[in-house]
Amino acid sequence: MKKIQLKRLGCRAIIVFALPVLAAIDANGQRTSFANLMNSDPKSNVLYVGMANRLLVSPIPDSGAVQFADGSFSQNGDTLILQPNRTGVVRMTITNAEGSLEWEFEVKLLPEFTIVLEGHPPGRIEKGKFLRSQRFMLVAKSDPDGYYTNIKVEGFTAVMNNASVANTGDVAGEALLNMVRKSQGNAMLSIPTVLLQNQRTGQRFNINANLKFTIN
Repeated sequence: MKKIQLKRLGCRAIIVFALPVLAAIDANGQRTSFANLMNSDPKSNVLYVGMANRLLVSPIPDSGAVQFADGSFSQNGDTLILQPNRTGVVRMTITNAEGSLEWEFEVKLLPEFTIVLEGHPPGRIEKGKFLRSQRFMLVAKSDPDGYYTNIKVEGFTAVMNNASVANTGDVAGEALLNMVRKSQGNAMLSIPTVLLQNQRTGQRFNINANLKFTIN
């Protein structure tokens, strides 16, 4: 019987092996492990509350073989998706004909981040220096598990004076440039949500950012 290998898809975590047998090799030469696709370090045991944490599992477990009680769980082929509903330590169990293996994960809140415009001070847009080629870059305030290592800004909606423009990608588009150029005084531009993409997995997701930029 094949042992199970997990690979984490998109975040980082340090896996705590609850059972030493996890590293054992069976008669077919298969080793039980996994990779975390969510973090920069695939061999990690950190999940994030409220996020679809993706794990790559090999071989694919049978239907009903996976148990995860602290949130929602789904499986799509060789991908396990865990969405924990609380912080702290949670456990996942995978059962096959040889018995059960248990993994412990540490669940954290998503690290805080901000977005800055390249070449401008944080929270400000200097109108005279605002150019088409400048990028909006995600900056993590603290990211010890490397969650944002592979994350890029894919788009956002900017709002000013009850008018809004959609910006695709991380480079300022013409509509956003015109909005800023036409602003008067110390105008305020806000970005309520940001579309992010994990460059390793291609996964896209929206995050409530509530960012504000003073234009002067």
